[in-house]
Amino acid sequence: METNHKEIIKKKRKLKPFVKVILFILFLGIILFILYKQNFFSSAKSFFQNSFVNIKAGINNIIPHKDKDSASQTNEASTDTNNSFLSVFKKRLPSQDIIFASSTLMPNGDMKIFLKNTKDEIGYLFVNTKDNVEEVWTTFASVLIADPLKNMLKNNLNDLNYVDLRFKNKVFYKFNGSDNPASIPISTSASTTATTSSSTNTN
Repeated sequence: METNHKEIIKKKRKLKPFVKVILFILFLGIILFILYKQNFFSSAKSFFQNSFVNIKAGINNIIPHKDKDSASQTNEASTDTNNSFLSVFKKRLPSQDIIFASSTLMPNGDMKIFLKNTKDEIGYLFVNTKDNVEEVWTTFASVLIADPLKNMLKNNLNDLNYVDLRFKNKVFYKFNGSDNPASIPISTSASTTATTSSSTNTN
C-alpha cells in the first residue's frame, strides 16, 4: 500500500509541471482571445464610424450646393436692389439741387444716402432698400414741395440732419438744433404731382 501511495505521489508531482503548462497555455489563449475580440470590435466600430462620416460628407456635398446657390442668388438680388437705389438717387438728386455724397448700407437693408450742397455735406436720407425705389423717390420728391419742409430746406438746407423715408404714411425729418424730429403725412395728390415732375425731369 505504501508503495502504491508513493507511486501516486510521484505521478502527481510529475503531472504538476504539465498542468501548469496547460493552465498557462489556456490563460494565454484567453488573453489573446480577449485582445482579438477588442481589436475586432474596435475595428468594426472604426469602420462604421468612417462609413457614417463618409456618407454624411457625401450628403453635405450635395445639399449645400443648393444653399450656396440660393444664398448667392439672394446676395446678387440684394446687390442689384442696392445698386438700383444708388443709381436712381444719384441720377435724380441734382434735379432737386442736391448732390449725392456717399452711402452706408446696414445689415437689415436700411441705407443712409448722404447728401451735399456743392462741397459741404448737408445730412442724409434714410431709406430701406427692400422698398420699391420708385415709390421711395416719389415720396421724397413729394415732401420736397410740401410745406413746411419746402421752406425750411430753402432757407436752412445746410442745417438738415436727415429725412427718413422708411415709413409708408409719414416722412420724418430733423434739422440741426431741433430736439425732436418732425413729420409730414404723405399726400396722394402731392405724390402724383411729384411723380409727374420727377418723370419730366428725368426725361
